[in-house]
Amino acid sequence: MCGNFLMKAAAKKSRAYTAKGRELLKSQAKESEKNTNPYSWKFSVEDGETLNQYTATFHTCGVCFLMTKLGLKEYIPAMCSLDYDMAALNNTEFSREFTLAGGGKYCDCHYNHIAIN
Repeated sequence: MCGNFLMKAAAKKSRAYTAKGRELLKSQAKESEKNTNPYSWKFSVEDGETLNQYTATFHTCGVCFLMTKLGLKEYIPAMCSLDYDMAALNNTEFSREFTLAGGGKYCDCHYNHIAIN
C-alpha cells in the first residue's frame, strides 16, 4: 500500500523537519485539541534534540474509534503499522512504546529524520 507513487510523494513532501513546518505541525496539534468529532485525532507535538527529531503524542485516535465501533478492534495494530512504513518512505526512523490500541493512555510517536547528504 505504501509503495505507490502517491504515498511516496506524500511522505517525501513532509515539511515537519523544517522550522516553518514544525510550527505548522504544532499549530495543527493545538487545533486538534478542540476536535469534538470522535473520528478525529487529538495530539500534541514536542521538539526533539534537533530539528530532525520530534515526538507526536496522540491522546485520541479516529481509527481506533472507528474500528472499535465496527467490532474490528483486532485489526487496529495492522493500521498502526503503516506509521512505520510511511516514516521509512521519508528516511525517518519511527518508534513507539505505547499505543491506544494496545491499551495505553496514548500513542507516543517518535520521529528521527535521517538527512541524506
